[in-house]
Amino acid sequence: MLLMLLKLLPYGIITVVKNILKIFKSDLKRIFKNKIALGITIGVIVIPGIYAWLNIDSSWNPYDNTGNIPIAVVNKDKGTTIVGEEVNMGEEIEKALRENDKMKWTFTDEEDAIKNVEKSDYYGAVIIPENFSSDFATLISDSELKRPTFDFYINNKKNPIAPIIVGKAIDAVQDSVNQTFVNTIAYKVVSTAENLNVAAKGSNTSDNIINKLTESKSRIGQLRDILSTTGAAADTTGKSLTALRSTIPVIKNTNGSVSQGLGDLKGTVKSFNETYDSIESDLSSTLDKSEKIIKDLLALLDPSDPLAKQLSEQLAKIENTKKLLANTKNDLNNLYQRSSKNIDTATSTLLNLNSSLDNLDLSMKYMIDALSSGKQLTNNLDVVLSDFQSDIDKIIATVKEATKSELYRSLVNLLQNNPSDVADFLSTPVEANRIEIYPVGSYGSEMAPFFSVLACWVGCTILIALFKIDIKKAPRGAKNYQKFFGRFMLIACVAISQGLVIGIGDLILQVQTVNWPLFLVTLMLSSVVFMLIIYSLTVVFGKIGQALSIILLVIQVAGSGGTYPIELLPSFFQVLQPYMPFYPSMNAARETIAGFYQTDYLLYIIILLCHIIIPLFLGLVLGRYTIDTKQKIQHKLHETDVIG
Repeated sequence: MLLMLLKLLPYGIITVVKNILKIFKSDLKRIFKNKIALGITIGVIVIPGIYAWLNIDSSWNPYDNTGNIPIAVVNKDKGTTIVGEEVNMGEEIEKALRENDKMKWTFTDEEDAIKNVEKSDYYGAVIIPENFSSDFATLISDSELKRPTFDFYINNKKNPIAPIIVGKAIDAVQDSVNQTFVNTIAYKVVSTAENLNVAAKGSNTSDNIINKLTESKSRIGQLRDILSTTGAAADTTGKSLTALRSTIPVIKNTNGSVSQGLGDLKGTVKSFNETYDSIESDLSSTLDKSEKIIKDLLALLDPSDPLAKQLSEQLAKIENTKKLLANTKNDLNNLYQRSSKNIDTATSTLLNLNSSLDNLDLSMKYMIDALSSGKQLTNNLDVVLSDFQSDIDKIIATVKEATKSELYRSLVNLLQNNPSDVADFLSTPVEANRIEIYPVGSYGSEMAPFFSVLACWVGCTILIALFKIDIKKAPRGAKNYQKFFGRFMLIACVAISQGLVIGIGDLILQVQTVNWPLFLVTLMLSSVVFMLIIYSLTVVFGKIGQALSIILLVIQVAGSGGTYPIELLPSFFQVLQPYMPFYPSMNAARETIAGFYQTDYLLYIIILLCHIIIPLFLGLVLGRYTIDTKQKIQHKLHETDVIG
């Protein structure tokens, strides 16, 4: 079939293809006839796969074995009392770690822990101090806030990755401590509120405050009515006494009616004094009740509350009013005693009528002045009580507004929830819902593109080091480019076999793939492209070309983004990455492992194929002009009897 196709081609092309195929067939025959050569070729095909498989398997799921990493834990915490409950955060941490198998937690004393970290027997040590819990308690105590800390020793010498793993574990411990503390405090506060029925009492208290204030306002209104009546009575009595006093001159001339007038006067004065005593008693009782109501309200409020400040001012006004009433009562009693005594004296000394009438006139003057003072007092009290009523209206409005606020309702709703639910929510208020795009089942599968592509390049490097590039037995008249392709066909077949074996081995290891045929094609195509690059460098530069291929390998291992995100690498590698052969090869393999995005796979394959342009230019064009230079270099190397 191949011969029939060749006959259809122009004679020149037929000759070129025949020469290339003759070289390829000759190479195959010599390998298959020589068992040692065949064994070496098979080894070259398999060895790169072993390299890839060992690396993939060793990194399959390393984080599943972190339970074998020993970390010492020392708990010296003495505990403390928080919200009336004994708390030992160190014991809580220790309890949580004993149930945690993510690390090999070893509980010991401080001396042993530090000693074994220094000896590299432990990767790290957690030292919880004695005041760990007590520092937590400063949050809700009168003392200065002090952030709790614990010491964490870590051995950076033993392994470069272990400190990162151990550091993440300690961060998890720290998060656990924070959650435990918030959970404990929140649960205690809400459960205490639930036991005391704070939410219901808070709502009832606000209603009680409003009811009591309304009741006080009503009683003050009644008191103002009484004071109004008392003031009117005092005014009427004063006018009567004034009129009576104006009759004294007539009385002086009418001795027969003096005794009766004096008796009536004394009765009037006594009646007014008793009336004022009754009013003063009712007024004092009302003020006492108002004082008790305000004190009850103050007991329910926080001293810093503006409402409490207003109530305290009203309480002071009531105290001053009570003192004023008491002083006025004493003054009226003294006036009454003096007036009564003078009237008695006037009655008993009717014989000295004129002198008695003068005394009576003086007594009536005192009584009129007292009644005038009493009326002024009632007017002053009415003003004070009117202001008090206005203040109570403001307080009622403030309380009603507070109970309608969103914060008040939110607080009541919070306290009505289950304490455990509230504690759990506050300790972990946010829960991340992880949604994986292109999920990969194992870390080994995630690393397979890098290790597999790396193995392809390593295999090509081994292959070029074992196989000869220069052809000594070529068909007569064969051109250099024909020799180039003739020998490359053999090497390319071996490289394709390497990629195929690597891919099949990956599948046997159960590396995840969404399209395993394309996965195999990607590795085989990568091997051919890599082989052409290394082969061309060797054809043009000889041993120096092999060294250049190793340099390219080192640069790509460090900067292709196979292990670390390219954004974490120096800018030098970030610039070079798109031009590295590893870049399209690994990304195409990732597409077949994790999943395809639109035409990205095709794009990466095209980029990979573009990497054959420069090698072909080197091998077919530049190679013509470097033959003599390469031979001189090879001759010099042979002269060393060390390198050849």
